[in-house]
Amino acid sequence: LLRFRFLETDTIPAWSNLFLTSRSGRNFIESHAVSSAGQHNISLSLMKTLVLPLPPIAEQRRILASVERLLEKVSQAKERLERVLATLRRFRQAVLAAACSGRLTADWREINKVTIDATNVLNRLEVLRRNEWEVRELAKLAARGGAPKSDGWKERYKPPVAPKLSSDVELPSSWVWTNVASVARLDVGFAFRSAEFSDSGVRLLRGENMEPGSLRWLDVKYWPEEKIANFTHLLIEAGEIILALDRPIISTGLKVARAKPEDLPCLLVQRMMRFKMFDTSLTDYIYLCLLTPSFTESLQDSTTGSDLPHITGTGVSEFTFSLPPDDERSEIVRRVQILFSLADRIEGQAKSALRRVEMLSQAVMAKALRGELVPTEAELARREGRNYEPASELLARLKASKNGGAIPKRARVKKPSKQAMGNGDGLREFMEG
Repeated sequence: LLRFRFLETDTIPAWSNLFLTSRSGRNFIESHAVSSAGQHNISLSLMKTLVLPLPPIAEQRRILASVERLLEKVSQAKERLERVLATLRRFRQAVLAAACSGRLTADWREINKVTIDATNVLNRLEVLRRNEWEVRELAKLAARGGAPKSDGWKERYKPPVAPKLSSDVELPSSWVWTNVASVARLDVGFAFRSAEFSDSGVRLLRGENMEPGSLRWLDVKYWPEEKIANFTHLLIEAGEIILALDRPIISTGLKVARAKPEDLPCLLVQRMMRFKMFDTSLTDYIYLCLLTPSFTESLQDSTTGSDLPHITGTGVSEFTFSLPPDDERSEIVRRVQILFSLADRIEGQAKSALRRVEMLSQAVMAKALRGELVPTEAELARREGRNYEPASELLARLKASKNGGAIPKRARVKKPSKQAMGNGDGLREFMEG
């Protein structure tokens, strides 16, 4: 830590702080900082070489007052925009809650007669689930060179666990409760050996490549294409839901996303989970259920580990949610997409405005440090026909004090100088070592 002890305590500390927090001051520190033990630091000797503009004291006061007023307005604008973003987050959660409880489509049910309720959907899913299990079991037997001699092997099939019914939500009569185990098979990736990674090939989908709502490919690892034959079952398909099992919940939300065509091809890596839907027509709705706070809360309850929080497949498969009939489910997805699209547009405009507002702070400080924010002291003195102490006299007083003498009285100049600011001799001229 460095402590700045100023010889002139009237405005110099605040003026110096203004410069240090400006883009110019930050650029100086960043360009001269050195890294040691993973931390950046800058020496006192380097800080003493920092050069900054020095206006007269009276001008400093006016500049600082003007900067304070303008930055307060900037701060207020930023707060309003941040409230808009917070409101949009709450709006999306309210939409999801209404969608997954039946409230969003209450008017739709009044004018649309339900002919097939969600119980039929569950029955269809159970048939698909069992058929998918039998196909995989037969493939395992064939891989071992065997074949079933009877249907006894089918008795090993285990139906999904019963959903945990909620008494807090009253569902429409045509809806049912179900859980993830009833609608999807959960695949976990493979622990690919890092020694076999290559510079090109098929991308490996790891926890580092996930963020809430999307996949990101900033730090990419590849698996050689010639070695992919044994892992084709781990190739991700467009639209599939992916969930990170390690540190799944971060400050910006839950690390769950759907793969897009531009994300492919990629392979599922260990500690990453894929939802392999028994009926892909349910994917859009199931994804909405996974975005609700109730899913995140259920994961928090089943998370293990403190240094590296981890969730298990059991905790995911037992998550219970409501399931509507097919026609209503399609209407729910349509309405949510419309509302989310509107929220996305507003959010984009708010974020763009927020970026411009955040740039205003630096623009105000830059203008202040160039002497363009308020009239200069020399200009005002000429208008008012009075004397003033120029920056050169201020700097001389500071130098005299630093050299051991008392701070001289401020000089008064009868003829104002045209130069409003000093030559910027640096912090070393008025800061004690």
